[in-house]
Amino acid sequence: PRCPFFMKGVCDAREPPLAEAEEGHQVACWLYSKR
Repeated sequence: PRCPFFMKGVCDAREPPLAEAEEGHQVACWLYSKR
């Protein structure tokens, strides 16, 4: 995995929802979605 915050059993099991990071930019990350 390219992310240093990779969580086995979470990141490799399901695709996280897209969240808007800033206008015109989206991220797909379980940690970012919790914000």
